Amino acid sequence: MRYIYSTCLCFSSLVTSSAVQAFQLQYRAYQSLAKLSHRSAQVPTVWNGAYLNGAPQVTSQSRSADQTALNSLGHELSLGTELYYPYVYLDVGMAQTYYYPGPDQKIEDLAPKAGLQVLTNVQDRWMPFARVGLSQHHLKLISNRVESRSLPPTLGLTATQDRFAVKREWQDNPRLWNADASLGCKLYPVPTTAIIVEYRYSQSLGGITIREKETGTSSFANDAGFTSERELPGVRLTSQELSLAIEVEL
Repeated sequence: MRYIYSTCLCFSSLVTSSAVQAFQLQYRAYQSLAKLSHRSAQVPTVWNGAYLNGAPQVTSQSRSADQTALNSLGHELSLGTELYYPYVYLDVGMAQTYYYPGPDQKIEDLAPKAGLQVLTNVQDRWMPFARVGLSQHHLKLISNRVESRSLPPTLGLTATQDRFAVKREWQDNPRLWNADASLGCKLYPVPTTAIIVEYRYSQSLGGITIREKETGTSSFANDAGFTSERELPGVRLTSQELSLAIEVEL
């Protein structure tokens, strides 16, 4: 009878402990150093009839492989739960970063994420951990700017350059799958709240092709300008994040 009673107490304690520590809500702020790269591509440009006072003409130029350095702040909200208490945890969340690659240009990166955390030193108030995960990056380019551009000699115009209001956008909602790996440490000032310092590295699993459309309106004549639609092959996103987070057990 004493054995049965003792077993029931142990089981009740385990259930209560598991229920108390079932979920963790985390808010993470991070500094992201990222690189967005693509391979070389051909860029056809259609100069419209209003600009030429005649039939449209098409010019083409080669765009070499490029790598854009990005540096910005971001934030993430995630929810975690234990898979094997107290060592292995599963987390799912959503991160948002706005990058500014140039004047009047913005890239929005909205990324749902999931990962597995393995904790060590679980008997103390500081707990180092390693995390592996998967993220899907939804990219959106917002670009409206005024710039000067050279005019191709083949157009037969007396002017050699003009100023254009240029709008660039990415078609088809480009998405990249990335593998994530990180190291960090959880510090518990109180038993139910942790302060987390983490370094995270993220690398695209493969390249995608982004269809980019660029429209320029000329100051030379009304309703004049150009349209350029091109494909950027082999686009990849690589990032390094240093973050500070707060986590509360629910």
